[in-house]
Amino acid sequence: APAVSVEECAASLSTQFCFIPTMSATLAWSSVAGTAYYAYAKGGVIVATTTATMAALSLTANASSTFSVAAYDAAGNAATSTSVEVYVETQSLIINEIAWAGTQAESSDEWIELKNISPYGLTLSHSALVSADGSPSYIQLSGTIAPGGYYLLERREEATSIAGDIILAFDGLSNDGEEMSFQWGSGNATSTMDSTPAVSLC
Repeated sequence: APAVSVEECAASLSTQFCFIPTMSATLAWSSVAGTAYYAYAKGGVIVATTTATMAALSLTANASSTFSVAAYDAAGNAATSTSVEVYVETQSLIINEIAWAGTQAESSDEWIELKNISPYGLTLSHSALVSADGSPSYIQLSGTIAPGGYYLLERREEATSIAGDIILAFDGLSNDGEEMSFQWGSGNATSTMDSTPAVSLC
């Protein structure tokens, strides 16, 4: 039987199960000698047959999907893989607050706060904050957020009375409006989980 994986699960938001914020994913499997064709199934129902060893998936938001792949020989005998399960929630993490103006004590006392609105503990190791104008530049995140919890990125530790999850001397946030997006992905983050309104709309 082929060995099956969903490529995006390598960047799962959870360390406990495959949790991704995108409805597009790639199912991949190992090549099996003597195979005439493969059939991949969703929830036990065959979706398509192919001679390739990967397929593009269209997933359902706020739901789990289970996939398996069967290898068929020329005589029609089949060997079926174990199943892989993928859970999709497109907006489990949001930009909750952006303090762009600093404080009366110090204009550089800026911070960005994220919130986990899911019921699961999530990891940020494949997430980043990105500014539309490139300043602040791409900010890779790390650490975890508890269910319903917050994550604080401070420009300097003194910015708030709460200990920051990340202290980073990022470029100052624009006082004329800053378009920020919170992104996820394997390697460089590419899928947007949340974003601020366009400056032109504010």
